[in-house]
Amino acid sequence: MNIRTESIYEALFDDDAFARLPDTLVRSANARSALMIWQHSDGLTQCVARSASSPTWFDDYAEFAEHDPYLALALRPRNANRVLLLNDWITPASFQKSIIYNDLIRRHGDDTVYCMGSCIASAWGAGIIGIHRGKNNPPFETTDQKRLHAVIFHAERVLRARGELRSSRRAEALAHGALDALGVAVVVVCADGRVLHGNEMAESVFRRSDGLIVQNGRLTTTEYEAEKKLSSAIAQATLKRNPTATAVTIPRACGEPAFLLKVTPLMARIGKSAAMILFRDASKPDHSLSARLRMLFDLSNAEACVAADLANGLSPSEIAYNRGVRMNTLRTQMKSIHAKTECRRQSEFVALVRRVVPLA
Repeated sequence: MNIRTESIYEALFDDDAFARLPDTLVRSANARSALMIWQHSDGLTQCVARSASSPTWFDDYAEFAEHDPYLALALRPRNANRVLLLNDWITPASFQKSIIYNDLIRRHGDDTVYCMGSCIASAWGAGIIGIHRGKNNPPFETTDQKRLHAVIFHAERVLRARGELRSSRRAEALAHGALDALGVAVVVVCADGRVLHGNEMAESVFRRSDGLIVQNGRLTTTEYEAEKKLSSAIAQATLKRNPTATAVTIPRACGEPAFLLKVTPLMARIGKSAAMILFRDASKPDHSLSARLRMLFDLSNAEACVAADLANGLSPSEIAYNRGVRMNTLRTQMKSIHAKTECRRQSEFVALVRRVVPLA
């Protein structure tokens, strides 16, 4: 079968062309169905394309991938970049005893048993192509293998490129999710102050236009003197030689405590100097602090609430008043807190709590 190579590589950038690629493989091998899989480096398996004639069990394949003996065989390092007649190693009778055949394929009324395929490895993961026939069809032979080889080499390249992009986007999403889970605002800027990324807490500060704002894509402040200090700190953190971290105080118009920024060099392979800015939003209290103190130091509910109030800067008299308890009761709770945290003074306890990682 004559297939234009250009039509295969169109699938690199054209989603519709990529969706049609498994059908091209089916026709080239005179098969019944085809499935293209990407397995990320952490083992997550995703079906990325399938033939139009694919059986319904393809929808649930990812959940059963770990039970697929054909997939396990294709993933062996010595089998990379080869078109494999998988039934040379795994007989149809043996495959019909597998979990994936009995709990998935047969449950959907299908009889797929013959498989031919290939695997292409990458630092980001592995791309696997499976070509199938049912048990009432003839098994794949060397002639089918040769016909498929002329096409699958190019299809593997397309699958690898798309798979690596998929893994890259997943890694980016995981990184952004991790930053959003932190209880601090994180902003990444270029040397000229242009914002490359801000996590959810930082974006919420920008939307309020309270002290820190983003204008024309650049991080700036609502106060001129603070703007000069921030620009200087970013410049020091993005020096090509010996960049240094600094701290900057940014006043707020609303009368809330000022933002205390740490501006630090960001050593990342992004092609240019960048700085990472970290700060806490005092108007967003850490509501999970008492729960984490309770788990870390085996405090009672009441002790954990008192401990959180102390860490947030309230005096014992303010805590007693807010909680409606006598000072003697509060002193007893504070004594228990100090004993459980092995702190002799209130200042030691506050310093200890500051080492507890904040959460969003």
